[in-house]
Amino acid sequence: MRWISKLRITNLRTISWRQWLFSEQPTQAERKTVQLMLLVGIGISMMALVLVPNHLPFVDLPQHLGNIAAIHGQHDPIWSTFFEVRWADSQYLFFYAFSHVVAYLVGDVETAAKIYIGLFLAITPAAGMFFFKAHQRPVIYGALAAIPIVSVQLFWGWINFVSSLPITLVGLGCLAHLARPESRPGQHRKLTIAFGAIALLCIYTHAIGYAWLALAALVQTLAMGPLVGRKNVLRTLLQGLLAAVPSVGALTFWIVKSGILSTGHTPRGVEKVAKGDGLIFEHVGEALHKWLHNTFAIYFDGSGDEIALAFVGTILLLILLRGFVPRVGEEKRSIAPEALFVVAIVLYFFAPHEYRGIWPLDYRFILIAFLLIPALGPTRLPNRAMFYGIALSLALICNQSYVVHRRHIRWLNTEMGQLDTVLAQAEPGKRLLGMPLDVGSRIAALGVFLHTHMYYQVQRGGLASYSFLELALAPVRFRPGVAPPPFVDKFEWDPLARFEYDRYVDYFDYYLVRTRPKREVPDTLFHSELYVAPRIKVASDRWKLYERVPKTLRAPSPYKTPAVALEQWKWEKWKETTVPKIAAPAAESSVP
Repeated sequence: MRWISKLRITNLRTISWRQWLFSEQPTQAERKTVQLMLLVGIGISMMALVLVPNHLPFVDLPQHLGNIAAIHGQHDPIWSTFFEVRWADSQYLFFYAFSHVVAYLVGDVETAAKIYIGLFLAITPAAGMFFFKAHQRPVIYGALAAIPIVSVQLFWGWINFVSSLPITLVGLGCLAHLARPESRPGQHRKLTIAFGAIALLCIYTHAIGYAWLALAALVQTLAMGPLVGRKNVLRTLLQGLLAAVPSVGALTFWIVKSGILSTGHTPRGVEKVAKGDGLIFEHVGEALHKWLHNTFAIYFDGSGDEIALAFVGTILLLILLRGFVPRVGEEKRSIAPEALFVVAIVLYFFAPHEYRGIWPLDYRFILIAFLLIPALGPTRLPNRAMFYGIALSLALICNQSYVVHRRHIRWLNTEMGQLDTVLAQAEPGKRLLGMPLDVGSRIAALGVFLHTHMYYQVQRGGLASYSFLELALAPVRFRPGVAPPPFVDKFEWDPLARFEYDRYVDYFDYYLVRTRPKREVPDTLFHSELYVAPRIKVASDRWKLYERVPKTLRAPSPYKTPAVALEQWKWEKWKETTVPKIAAPAAESSVP
């Protein structure tokens, strides 16, 4: 706080408070102090937000944790019996590799994953500050990124995609510095290497984030042309292309190796996705209707809408202030941030919604647009009143967001009930099928409990299904001969209608069922005329754990496998009901 003591000794003796607030810009020391205070405050709150709860209520997170547990547990038979690791088949490497390594330090993969999530949430405002500084905009605008980053996309568990966004901001900031003519040749080399490393890191975080980085890098460099000149634009494009060669090679290798363009997210055993092949687009009117909903509508009680109103109100205030800030002399700044915002908005409305089960593609770009939207504010803050007023507004809205999310995450953990207690009763290293009859929540407007059965694989080892291994996205694969029978498409969303007990009876050892509080499991869930239903091992208000009965057939059968037994049972049933009806007329005609 050196600038405060200097202010107390000198400035107050020569100028009034009014002059100090409205006639002078904040000093460099003041700016850095306020920026540091914002970053430290946001960083601590983000880390606390994810580390304090027992479980994070992010829909797909248990699936990611199950994959990380399989990677981390390759030395232990309770995991290695079922899974093998193929790093080259996936581009979800940064999150998984980071959590795998950190798990050795903290003792479990869930805590390691929480540290990863907390770190990228904490550094997102710093990445935003770096980006806006590179474009000579007020650096404190980057703190606003802390609001939309805790979004619907994050609560859906798209950890890889959301964590790629601060990486793209840093990459675009490096490229903006590279384009400036005042950069020295030595800086050019460092910035080129940095951009290449960031691009490579981005492709191994998420492919859509990498695609955005490539497009945004091109748009940004061209938009900086009037400011830096054609020569610097061509130099930047050439250096950027050279730096991107390793990441382009990695992307090409992954596309060829995984076959993602031909298969998409088509589940194993399903020839094509339910809605058909190719690109599917959403109506522009529907996208317009959901522009805030797709980022902020997390909770049923409207708390997310309150955060959205505060965020949009702050942006509108910045846009209004831009009209009152006069330009100084020959002040020149590029329109690159505004151009990137426009491109993100266009992609939100007109990009494909789905490609072969990979969805939603377009919804992701509204989050990117919200990270860039502070660029519509004043290009400079001419006095202390505006600087400190905006900084105070950012601090208040960030605090509001933290309080709301902390409270609701705590409630969601309470709603999760005694899941850990129930799973502790299951033997390690077995096979468990999750069947959430109630995936919803009274608090969050998402299927928060869709994949919670994967905590068995995380905590107890073994194999839990339904899992993302059915989609062949992760660097984890089933070992030959241990994969479960294929599932019907969208099985996890409605197991009561799609589950066939006869098909899975001889594979799974446990069935984890989630119901509404104090509701019974329907008898039709395990209905079979051939096999004995599993018996309940432990139950709580919401969770019921069933275990397979050792003698699964209702009657002794000479057939070796349930599949053969089932076919023979169908044959015997057909003979009992159909053959007598056919044979009866023939028997009557043979009587003399």
